[in-house]
Amino acid sequence: MKYLRYIILLALFIGMVLWLNKHNDEDIAKSEKLLHNGIKFSGEVINTKVSNNHAFGIIYLKLKSTNTTKFIKSAPKAEFPYRINGDKAELYTTIGDGLAPGDSISVISDSVRAIFYQLKSRQKYESFIEVIKDPFNIEFINDNNFIKVPNR
Repeated sequence: MKYLRYIILLALFIGMVLWLNKHNDEDIAKSEKLLHNGIKFSGEVINTKVSNNHAFGIIYLKLKSTNTTKFIKSAPKAEFPYRINGDKAELYTTIGDGLAPGDSISVISDSVRAIFYQLKSRQKYESFIEVIKDPFNIEFINDNNFIKVPNR
C-alpha cells in the first residue's frame, strides 16, 4: 500500500509520454507529406549564415539545376526548408562543420534529404530536411533571408 502512490504516478507518467509520442509522430508525418512535392534542385554554396540555435542556419545557393524556377511557400507557424527564385536558392537546415563556399548541395524533397559534397575534404554526407516550426528559427529566417515571401 505504501508504494501504490508511486506506481500510479509512474503509470500516469508513462501514459503521458506515450500520448505525446503518438501526437508527435502524427505531426512529423504531416510535415513530411508537405515535402513530397516533387521539388529537386542542386547548387553551389555561395555563403552561409548560422544562428545561435544548435548550428541552424541559412545556406545561400547559386543553382546549377532545378525543376522549378520559383518556390516561395510559407505558413504562419511553419517554414518550408527551402526557397527558390530564379537561379538562387536558400536552404534552411543545420549547417555541418566545414561547409564552405564552393561546396555543392543537392536536395530531393520527396526523399526528405539534402546531400552535401565538400570540395576541400572530398566528403559526401546526407542530412534530413524538415518543415521548420521552431519560432526562434522562423524569426532567424525572416531576419536573414534574401528571398522574401510576398504579402508577409
